[in-house]
Amino acid sequence: MSDDRGRRLGLAAGILGIIVSLPIIALGLGGVI
Repeated sequence: MSDDRGRRLGLAAGILGIIVSLPIIALGLGGVI
């Protein structure tokens, strides 16, 4: 059960990380281009 909870937390953290990093990457690309 704890393993499932850890996996779910990791998945949520990964999704949050992608959502947070997308605007930063877009801003970085916009600054380069």
